[in-house]
This record gives sequence, C-alpha cells and structure tokens, in this order.
Amino acid sequence: MYPNGLILALCLSVCLEFTSGAHFTLMHHAKCLQGHELTMLVGFSLKECVTECALRASCQSVSYRRNIALCVLHDEIFTSEAEVSTSGETCVGYVFVSVRLGPQLMTSHPGPCSSSPCPPGTRCMPFQDTFTCEFKECPSSTTTFVQGGGILGNLNSIGNFRLVKCDPKFTLFGVARQECLPTGNWSGKATCSMDCGPPPVVPDGFLGIGFIETFTTEILKMTVYNSSQLAMIAVFLEGSYIEYACNNGYQMRENNFTECVNGLWIGDPTCEVPVSPVSPTFAENMGNCNALVKSYAYSTGGCVDTCITFADTFQGIPGKKLNFLDQETIHTSNFNTCKLACLERTAFKCSSFEISDSLCNLAIENANQGGYFRDDSGYTYYQRDCLK
Repeated sequence: MYPNGLILALCLSVCLEFTSGAHFTLMHHAKCLQGHELTMLVGFSLKECVTECALRASCQSVSYRRNIALCVLHDEIFTSEAEVSTSGETCVGYVFVSVRLGPQLMTSHPGPCSSSPCPPGTRCMPFQDTFTCEFKECPSSTTTFVQGGGILGNLNSIGNFRLVKCDPKFTLFGVARQECLPTGNWSGKATCSMDCGPPPVVPDGFLGIGFIETFTTEILKMTVYNSSQLAMIAVFLEGSYIEYACNNGYQMRENNFTECVNGLWIGDPTCEVPVSPVSPTFAENMGNCNALVKSYAYSTGGCVDTCITFADTFQGIPGKKLNFLDQETIHTSNFNTCKLACLERTAFKCSSFEISDSLCNLAIENANQGGYFRDDSGYTYYQRDCLK
C-alpha cells in the first residue's frame, strides 16, 4: 500500500506526462459530466481537448474518454470536490477536467487567446500575435427541447445535421432535417404541435385580444387585435389563446375566451342580451348604460360613445375588469379611496377603475375606448360618466 501523498504524486506525474506539459488544477479520473454539452470532438488528445475548451469563453470543463479519443466540451462545471463525489457520474475510462471557473482559466494557455477575448458561441483562432473569432459549432442538439417530439443526432459542429422527429399525434411544422451553418445557427426551424383549425365564431361578438401560436417561415407568437388579422393566419397551434368582446347591446355569458388544447378549442364564449340591468348596489346612478358599452351623459340623458367632459360619478358592473389597461395600481379595497384617487389624477385622465378586496386599478381608457372585459368575480368595474 502506498501513502495517499505518494499516490497523488504518481497520479499528477502521469497526468502531466499524459498531457504533454498541460497543467490542470482540477482533474478527476473515472468521472464525467452528463449533459450541458457544447459539442463533441473525436480524434483529439486530452491536451487538445482542454485547449479547445480554453479557446471558447462558454466552455467550463471537459469530459475525455481516452480509448476512443472522445472530447466532450461542457458549459457547466462541478463547483467543489464534494460535488464531484456526490453528483459526478462514475464513467470508466473517462477523465474530467475543470478548465475554467467563471472567466478564469484553470490551466495555462499562452498566446493572444489566453484572456478569452471572443464572445460565447465562438472559438478564438490565434494567428501570430492576433486572433479572429469564428463559429465552430451550433447550440448543442442534446440540450435543445422540442415539445411534442425530440431531436435525433448529437453532433453540432459546422456542417453536421440533426433531425427533428415528432411524437405520435403531433404534426411537424417546419424543416425536419437541419444543418449547422457557418453562422453558428441551425438551418430552418421546426416545432411539433397540434393544429386546432380556425377558432370559433361568436355570434354578436368579435375578437378582442389574443396570443396566436402559429407557424410561417419561423415559429412565431403574434398578438392579434381584430378579425382581419386573424383571417390571415392559416395554422393555429397548441397554446393559442383568444378573448372575445360582445357587440353593443349584448353581454358575455360566463368565460370570454377560447384556448387551443390537444388539437381542440376549449371554452364556449357566448354573447347574449342582458336578462336584467345591474343591481343599483353597484352603480352610483341609473343612466341605463349599465352594460357599459357606452358612457352615460348628463347633457343628453342618454348613452354616448365618446366623452368630452367627464363627470365625477361612475356606473359599476360586478365580476368584470379591463384587460391589460391598468395605468396605476393602488393597494386599497375602499371604494371611496379608489374613486377619489381616480378623480384626483392629473398626470392622466382617469376614465374608469376596478376594485377588488385588496387592489384598486386606475385606467386611462374605458370599455368603449378599446378596452375589453375580462370576467373576474373578484373585481367590480366602474366606468366614469360624462357631463357632455
């Protein structure tokens, strides 16, 4: 039996001899890091493997398999000896080397690339006393996630190919066979999803706002505001979400949205004629505009689309709030405090507010100025009346 110090000295001697002069601060035999691969290189010595890592600012460590000269570059590192012991995989025939800890190289690397001057994703190419930064690989295919499918192929150097394959019941949208281009990007884009087809048409209603997950020349998430934009989209993928608003004289029954789930639109937005006006409990006056598609005007005694001069009274409707139009939020549940805050604002013209048991949201717009209702039982929406 050898003393532990002698074993360590023999190990370091062999390691240094094996790497032809490379000085590694942290080397672990029969260990490797699973996942977090930047790229894999074949036919490289350990010294060359470490050098390739040192030339890439995003590379932190390498796992090297001697018998087949396989070099795996990682963008992660074990941060301590304890982590190597508890989290490091036991990999027969491998050597794990910590090459960089943050921006600091843990191994000597002379030359113009010693300070890692190139941005992540590129390799520093030394030339005499200067250098160039070139892409040598694309983002690792082994860490790229495709919902509803996966990626076949684990090589990602320039010129390598990978294949996107979808699980059963999912459809491929885009290009299945992709090449790693000299720009460091994969050619084409692809996703695996289900197409729900056109969303339902709501009688006496119209599209309010939505997020449409679709596919054109690339994977795209677009915000839609009206039916003319909606008609231009041919594919509606998983996750698409649409909210509706009702025409004048109608109100939404229950939920006002539909969502693409498992190839089907779920939700049943329905516009109907109000059965009865809102209870006076939720209104300061009864101007017959309680559906709040228009504003009550004192000068005409009727309902108007626009307001020139605002009054200091409001009409309310329970279980409603505006979508995405909060100008200011106040932490209060007191109606009078919220109302007074709306009337006192001079930085913007407060034309509506909504209040819950903890929040008061002030808005610069109201329901007939482009805002759309969201059903929310926790809020009561108040719309400001007009003098004229």
